[in-house]
Amino acid sequence: MSIVIKVKEGADGLWNVCRDVDPVVTQLSLGSAIRTARGLGRATHDNTGVAVLVVMICPIGMTLLARYARPATQLSVAAA
Repeated sequence: MSIVIKVKEGADGLWNVCRDVDPVVTQLSLGSAIRTARGLGRATHDNTGVAVLVVMICPIGMTLLARYARPATQLSVAAA
């Protein structure tokens, strides 16, 4: 299971941060939206332990901005 946080451009030319499909913060500059999304991703991962992907959606595709996953030591213990 993972959570996806998206940075998407709105119709007004400003940027929105969404958790899955729900808008979290709207009408930001691109830089502010990226910083907000990464911060939200880090905090969500730290609080839940769930893997989080932060991506930017644009007309030409999707760009991975950050990936927060469980530490390698937890993965090793879980596999044992």
